[in-house]
Amino acid sequence: SGTPADSISINSLNPQNNGDSCLIDFDGDGITDVTIYSYSYAYSYGGYNYSYAYTNIYGRNGSKILSQPGSVNIGTYTYNYLGASRLAEGTSIGPSSSIWSDTGGYGAMNISAYGYNVTAGQFLGADGFVGVQFQAGGSTHYGWVRLSVGNNGKTANISSAGFNPNPDQAINAGE
Repeated sequence: SGTPADSISINSLNPQNNGDSCLIDFDGDGITDVTIYSYSYAYSYGGYNYSYAYTNIYGRNGSKILSQPGSVNIGTYTYNYLGASRLAEGTSIGPSSSIWSDTGGYGAMNISAYGYNVTAGQFLGADGFVGVQFQAGGSTHYGWVRLSVGNNGKTANISSAGFNPNPDQAINAGE
């Protein structure tokens, strides 16, 4: 069974403002394991209006995020990216999970540029769980963060988190 969220250090539950980040320390060792970052900006240039909004998820200090590849088309250009996987409650997170990435990448992206509107990321307008692999006491542990992101891609809510205190053992999302 997992460690309850009230024992996990989360510096901010609602990164809502431009450039806000949420730092998560699963095991209370003072080392940030995950950063969830919301960012947006807009400008006009050359007769076009541009707007960008992102919620990105990163593993820190050796931690990794359960991720999967994705792609978006912007006109004739295809942009390939690695994004955080949105997991359903009860999904097993552990040694047999793949793809683990330290960048984790996009949880959500909402872009308007060059006359194109582009949306991507499994968390855009959705709620789910992010799988996390982190190091504590020289051992690998697995955990999760419950994340929802607004349709605009920049408002995020982290409602809970948990991890398995037993090294190299899986945990179910939401446990």
